[in-house]
Amino acid sequence: MGLCKCPRKKVTNLFCFEHRVNVCEHCLVENHHDCVVQSYLQWLTDCDFDTNCPLCEKSLAEAETIRLQCLHLLHWSCLDQWAQRFPATTAPAGYCCPFCREALFPAINQTSPMIDELRAKLQQANWARAGLGMPLLPEMSSSMPYQPHNTSNVTQKPIHLQNGLEDGKTRKKYAGASELDIQPLLAKSNDGDADSEQNKYKRRPAREWLRGIWNAKYGNSSQKQFTGCKLVLIAVFFFILLITVIVLTNAGTGADNDPLLDPMNNPNIRVAIDGIGNSI
Repeated sequence: MGLCKCPRKKVTNLFCFEHRVNVCEHCLVENHHDCVVQSYLQWLTDCDFDTNCPLCEKSLAEAETIRLQCLHLLHWSCLDQWAQRFPATTAPAGYCCPFCREALFPAINQTSPMIDELRAKLQQANWARAGLGMPLLPEMSSSMPYQPHNTSNVTQKPIHLQNGLEDGKTRKKYAGASELDIQPLLAKSNDGDADSEQNKYKRRPAREWLRGIWNAKYGNSSQKQFTGCKLVLIAVFFFILLITVIVLTNAGTGADNDPLLDPMNNPNIRVAIDGIGNSI
């Protein structure tokens, strides 16, 4: 970190390798446009620098330059030629610095003097305008080469499509397809709508409530769906229910004649008899 010597006196971590001074972004754009500028920590790590374009190995002073947001300085023409090699369908995230792989396009909400200059420079190329979310320039888009064979293919597509439809109808007519192939996946139910306007607010009996639970678990209740196993399970359930009711009903009867409950037969209970008590 250092203090820029300009009248703004801004604290900055940018350092000009050629002039060996701390510079703020305003001074970087105004007075150090073609200088090699990196962070002050980078200067302390390695003070060597190269004044040539990393792409063409020529001096940066020979042509117009552009500084990326990663502070790498390149010839604008070299960067333009390098980016035009990418396919037209390349996403904005696919354009990165060829050296540090940092994003080439700044964020939409990112603002600074250096970023504003970078964005103004990138607006001159159509590949960059697409990455910045801006409309393409008509004079540049009209100069793009067109492939004539694509136009012929587009005009012939409806003809091939119609032929394909006719061939498909012919094959379907004479192939003898099975009836199962054209049946709907879900069979239509013949039952009426249970929630129609007539009985929408009608009180439902308990059997309809049980039927709804059964249908939710096993599907629509029909005679074909009641297999032998289900009938056996239902019969066993009702048999067990009947036995349980009979046992619970007869559990409390016959206690009056039970000899085990007679207190006279219990040796631990002593009951005095009137005649024997008076004689004693």
